[in-house]
Amino acid sequence: MEAGPSKAGVGITLKANSDGDFVVEKVLSGGGASLEQVIKGDVLRAVDGVPIAGKTLNEAQDLLTGAAGTFVQLHLDRPKLKSTYQASLAYMHL
Repeated sequence: MEAGPSKAGVGITLKANSDGDFVVEKVLSGGGASLEQVIKGDVLRAVDGVPIAGKTLNEAQDLLTGAAGTFVQLHLDRPKLKSTYQASLAYMHL
């Protein structure tokens, strides 16, 4: 039996706030998120075009795991600047 591609992440941890939004709680150094300047406090809105509203925290975190070396597109809000942006992040082992 051949092993499939190994799973990796984008280097962020999320927490749910009182509004039910998923907020970046921590950005791991050297991960895809840190390389694309995702910061603590950014709010995750969609993963690869799929809105995450209504998902559980575990479901949202599962969307941030994929095959190492592949990419994922995140749609985020940055409340401090009242702006929205997209980031293309590589799944990496940390």
